[in-house]
Amino acid sequence: NDELLFDSGQHVLNERAQYILKQIAEVLHYLQADVNISGHADSLPGTLMPNDELSGLRALSVLEFMLQNHLLERRFSLSGYGSNLPIADNDTEEGRAQNIRVEILVITMPFFGGYQ
Repeated sequence: NDELLFDSGQHVLNERAQYILKQIAEVLHYLQADVNISGHADSLPGTLMPNDELSGLRALSVLEFMLQNHLLERRFSLSGYGSNLPIADNDTEEGRAQNIRVEILVITMPFFGGYQ
């Protein structure tokens, strides 16, 4: 759900998040693929800060955690999309909860020149 990694309106990883992301970091150690971390928000105005800013800070918190777990910075890219890429209806509470998310995309398709 939308509060799995962060408390409402916050960008600091909670304890659940650290446990979950530690498991993901261990898997990423065995992969050579690049990774994009993207933050997303619902369409309601933020109470503490704008959603665009909050989504970027949440993605940055996940990236910082990965780097603290000895993953190479050059493997990562970061995106903060705010409410621009919803996956559900922002008119319902359930939909908004789905839209507030951080995605970790492992890039398995090589670019034009392939992986080196």
